[in-house]
Amino acid sequence: MKPQIERRFAGRPTMVALALLALAGCAAPPVPHDALAAAEVALDQAEMAGAADHAPDGLARAQAKLEAAQAAIRGRAHEEARLLAEQAIMDARVAEVEAQAAQTAATADRMRARLEQQHRRLAPGADRR
Repeated sequence: MKPQIERRFAGRPTMVALALLALAGCAAPPVPHDALAAAEVALDQAEMAGAADHAPDGLARAQAKLEAAQAAIRGRAHEEARLLAEQAIMDARVAEVEAQAAQTAATADRMRARLEQQHRRLAPGADRR
């Protein structure tokens, strides 16, 4: 009876190994829904910060990477999509900071101009109307 058992199970380890390899091949990275959503939020925040006016190149880069991430998802390249979405997030944040910096610089310039105007008005011998 022992030879029958050996013949019956002789091919089993090979079949098990092949089944495990097939299952491992089917395992793909999950769709990066969170990264895509975060990229969309980052783009919205950059737009609200004025990036369209003050950092249009950075905003365009972020938008292009988000669109590439969405295309990668349609092509089932989920890991590539996650990486592109993360890059879109970083580009959008840079654009947001650039927009905020530009607005801060413009505010500082306006304040400087007002102070200079006040100094001229208050200078000795100035017309104080």
